[in-house]
Formats: sequence, structure tokens, C-alpha cells
Amino acid sequence: MNNELKQTAFEERSQQIFSFVKLSSSAYVAPLFLLFSIADYLWYPQFFKLFFSLRLATSAATIAYGYITLNLFKKHFSADIIGLGIILVCAIPIHYMIFIIGDAGTPYYAGLTLILIGLCVGLRLSWKYHLICIASLLAPFIFHFLYTIKGNALDSYFFLNLTFFVSMAFIGSVGKYTYEKLIEKEFLTRSQLSDELDNRAKIIEQKTSENVKLSELSRQFSPQIIESIKKGEINLSSSIHESNVAVIFIDIVDSTKKVISLNTDSVQIIVSNFMDDVMSTFLMYDITIDKFLGDGFMAFTNDPLPRKDYVERAILASDALINKIQNKILFYDHYWKGPFQIRISIASGPAAIGFYGNEKYLKTYTALGRPVILSSRLNGNAAPNCITVSKDVIDHLKSINIAFFDRMEVVDKGLQKLKGFDFEEIFAYSVKINQESTSFLGDVSCPNGHGPLVLESNPSGIYELHCRTCQFVLLEDSKKSFKLVS
Repeated sequence: MNNELKQTAFEERSQQIFSFVKLSSSAYVAPLFLLFSIADYLWYPQFFKLFFSLRLATSAATIAYGYITLNLFKKHFSADIIGLGIILVCAIPIHYMIFIIGDAGTPYYAGLTLILIGLCVGLRLSWKYHLICIASLLAPFIFHFLYTIKGNALDSYFFLNLTFFVSMAFIGSVGKYTYEKLIEKEFLTRSQLSDELDNRAKIIEQKTSENVKLSELSRQFSPQIIESIKKGEINLSSSIHESNVAVIFIDIVDSTKKVISLNTDSVQIIVSNFMDDVMSTFLMYDITIDKFLGDGFMAFTNDPLPRKDYVERAILASDALINKIQNKILFYDHYWKGPFQIRISIASGPAAIGFYGNEKYLKTYTALGRPVILSSRLNGNAAPNCITVSKDVIDHLKSINIAFFDRMEVVDKGLQKLKGFDFEEIFAYSVKINQESTSFLGDVSCPNGHGPLVLESNPSGIYELHCRTCQFVLLEDSKKSFKLVS
């Protein structure tokens, strides 16, 4: 056993010794001492009063010994010494009575045998003190015989008692050895079981914590990003890092006035449905939801899962959101008590990404930097139900995906005056997708001739491009070649 386990085993053994001493010195044991007075009266009536007084004194001594040692000296003496003391307190009066009787064959030696049994069975003393106790029981017995022997006469009862006592000591010691081994094995088993339960508890706590975190992160990240986090393909615990992102701001037009004038139920219905439409649309396009702003959202692309088409995803998701709201416009207008409109703005560029905040109160995966501020400022100048983008977005599409750029209607909104950008020339553009888009990669069609691929979730909740006719699936790791997934 290692030192820690040895210390624990020692403390457990000490506690058992203290428990035995407490039991042996309790007031309930006193009648047991006095019960032997019947034997005194029957066998040695001439010593009855003396022995009765001695038994009363022994009862009081054991009770006093237990109280004093366990309450006052427990911290100053080892459990072995205290255990040895209770043996001596019980044995000395018996030795004295045997000495008074002066008969080597007296049955009162049975009292020492009872103490020996209690020593071997009840007291888990160390072997050193165990042998000292046996010696303290046996030595006075031998001394008494040598003191009382006359001439060469040997008392056969003495040897009978001696043989019986030594045999009991040997058997009791063997039993103690076997018992200690069983106790040690049982202790190791309990320690191993305790360690295993602790490890399981830690694993359960860790997995529970991970599941809670994943549950919280599922409000920010798409199912495929959560799946990548589970597989260890994405590490969110890294420090703040820089990534090129496309930041999206969404705002409900005239929300301040409406919230003041509308009743609480209408506001709750509008906001709940608006949140659901934004979340379901954006997460489908692997867009990270940064924060809910009361009457709007901030989100960004390309982190934590990098995407080459991260700008295209931002535009496609924004366009899909506008279309989704328009398809439910009667519902929105009814509870909004007027035209329900949103503004969407997008800016791209490098930003500092990571978990910001305090672990104790609030910590969220967010982006800080120029595109965040620029997108926020552009949102104030954006037209209702339109997507307003910065020049960085237009330049990116022209250099990376001109085919996608050609599919959009782009309107130059000219130079913008934005707070915080007084010394920069900020140009804005209004963009709109000319035709319905079903993919991130342009016009990707089924290689079996069944038309454009559609974006839908699989049974695991992961969004993928596939053919509804032949179930062909375009894998994320296969941008140039097609693979069939059975």
C-alpha cells in the first residue's frame, strides 16, 4: 500500500480500537463484572467481600479509564497504548485475586483467557503491543507459580492451565493474523472501489459539464460544428485568435416605437418567432450566433469552422432569412400591427475571436474588431428588407468567386458617413440574389443528371448537399470530386 493508504488504514484501525475501549469501559459492562461475584460466593466465600469490593473498583476503574483516555488523552497517546491500558486495567485485579487464592489450579485463570479472547478478537493492536499484552497476561501467571511452588512438587493443574493459555494465545494470534489479512484485503478492495467510484463521479461530472456546455454552445453553433467539437476536430479552449470573418447585423425596423406601443403578448410572439427564424436559418449555413440584441442579432462566419465560402454563406443566409420572413409576412404584420421589416448589414475582415467574459457570470464565443463595428454602423444606414454590405465584401467576391458575384444584383450606395469612421472612406452596396440558390458552391448539380443539389439536414441533424432523386451526397471534404454515400 502507498503511504496515503497506509495512513488511512492506520486511522481506521485506531478508530476500531477506540470503539472497543469505549464499549469495554461503558456502564453497561459493570453488571458483567459483578456477575462473577456469584462464582466468588460459591467457590471462595471467605474472599467474597474482598473480591466483591475489588470487582466494584474494577468496574469504576474501567469506566473512568475509558472516559479519561477517550476524552482527555486521545490526542496525546496512540490507540495501541490506550488499548494496552484497558487490558491491564482488567487483568491486574484478576492476577491479584489469583495471588490471594494461592492455588495454581484455580479456575480463575479462565478470566485471563476471556481477556485474551477479547484481545485477539476485539482489539486490533499492532503486533508489538499484541505480544506485550500476551506477556502481561502470561508473565504474572508464571511468576505466581514459581513463587508458590514448594520443593520439587509440580502442580499438574498449573501445566494444564499454562498449556491451555499458550494454546489459546497461539490460536488467537493466528486468527488475528488471518483476520488482519482479510481486513487488509477488504480495505484495499474498498479503496479501489472508492477510487473507481470517484473516477466515475469525475467522469460523470466531466461528461455532464461537457454536455451542458455543448447544450449551451448549440445555441451559438450549427449541428455540424457541435459534431466537430464532440469529435475533437475543433478546440474552443484555445486562446483568443484572429480570423477573417463576415459579420452580420440584423435589426428590426422601428422596434423601439413598436415595443412601447404593443402589448407584451404580441412582442413576445414576434420576438420568439423572429429568433426561431434567424436561428434555424443561420445555423443551417454554419453561421455562428454571437449574441441576441433584444430586437436583433449579431452573427459571423468562418469560425470556429473555417469555410472558404464564408462570405457567400453570410449573403445566402441573409437572403434566405428575408425570404423566410416574407413567406410569413401576414403573420408578422398581424402581431406587429403594421409592416414588419428588418435591416441586414455585412462587413468582412480580420477580427479577434474567442471566449470573452467571466466564467462565473457570462462567457460567450464572440468576435471583436473592425468588421464588427463597421457592420453595426452600416446597419443604421441599411434599407428595409435589403442586404447592405461593405466594399470589403464586394472586393472579396470579385477576387474569390466572381461567378457568385455575377449572380447578384449590386447597387452602389456611395460613400457613407459613419460614426467612428470619420477619417475613412466607407462605401456601401445593396445586394440581392438574382435567383434561388441551393448550394454554397455555385450551380452544383447531381452528377447523375437529376438537377441542382439541395441543402437539407440528415438524420443526425447535419446539413448537407444532396440529390432528392438518387440520394447522392456532396461531402465537405470533396469540393472537386463527387462521392456517393450509402
